[in-house]
Amino acid sequence: MQIIKRIINFNQNLPFLLSEKFSNFFLYINTIENFLLKKKLKKEIYKPIFITGLARSGTTIISHILNNHLNTGSFLYKDVPFFHTPYFWSFFSKLFYFGISKKKRPHGDDISIDPNSPDPFEEFFWKNNLENYLNKKSQYLNKKYKNLLLERKLKENISKILFIRGSKERYISKNNYNITRLEYIFKIFPDAKAIICIRNPIESINSLTRVHQKFLNYCKKNEYLVNQLNFLSHYEFGPNRKPICINNNIYNKINYEWDKGNQEKGYLLQWIDIYTLVLKKYLSNKYMKKRIFVLYNDKLIKDPYKTIKKINNFFDLKNNIFFYKKILKLIKKEKNKYLSNIDNNLKRKSLKIYNDILKKSYEK
Repeated sequence: MQIIKRIINFNQNLPFLLSEKFSNFFLYINTIENFLLKKKLKKEIYKPIFITGLARSGTTIISHILNNHLNTGSFLYKDVPFFHTPYFWSFFSKLFYFGISKKKRPHGDDISIDPNSPDPFEEFFWKNNLENYLNKKSQYLNKKYKNLLLERKLKENISKILFIRGSKERYISKNNYNITRLEYIFKIFPDAKAIICIRNPIESINSLTRVHQKFLNYCKKNEYLVNQLNFLSHYEFGPNRKPICINNNIYNKINYEWDKGNQEKGYLLQWIDIYTLVLKKYLSNKYMKKRIFVLYNDKLIKDPYKTIKKINNFFDLKNNIFFYKKILKLIKKEKNKYLSNIDNNLKRKSLKIYNDILKKSYEK
């Protein structure tokens, strides 16, 4: 039985191995693909929507909802793992993923996924075109940052994704790491807007800690899973977890707490660091604030129809009945425990930031 599991896991990992081992070959194919599609792709990306926030804040739910809209397109699971050649791979992926039905995500949140579900695979291009990716010096990017190769790769592949999705006009990016890049993103895409997802810090930390433990267990059972998570740039959970670095001192403290086994405290420090950035850099800047919709997880759960209508209006998306029918099926309130092992000062600090963002945000 153990041998059969190893064979199944290896077969699932084989495309990832091929994509990595023959990356230069696929870059060459990418050049051919670009030449063939040159006249068919959009020269400008029209009003893209960037969904971001700390993991477990509601980014997945809202990206699934918005991806159901008739005029939006995003990276999907069926684009995995040959990101360099999404157009050519789209012809083979139908066979590769044939017969795969919806199944629950490993996160334990009852969200079902299939090959047509969205996920943050755009991060592949950030990873491959940012120097010192995810170290202390590479994570916060402001409008002064320049990286022409990265910008070209992003626009090129976003155009391909929209073309593959049936010439959709509006691109949707769901990417937690973009929380530190919004200034730069708005410079690259002048008419872009963003959704910043936020969740009560106590609920967030409960969920983050629980999912991290799940991924540690999954990686023990599947020896290839760690490599797949690295390939897909999923570092929020699991053995190779990395904090987002905004403040060097906080970054070191987070790693220190995690190394000591204080998962909750480390995640709460991360929550405070990220949403302090949102409060001070984004919502205190008039230019940034008018381009950001702050999405509160509680409001989405309590009144999904009203919340989605506000999002539609903010992003100039037309409402449609089909779009609304799937909303309630995707939204679930998680049960949370009380965080008893964390300093009360940290809890109070995080809740103050949460309430301050509520006061300053566009959607009150």
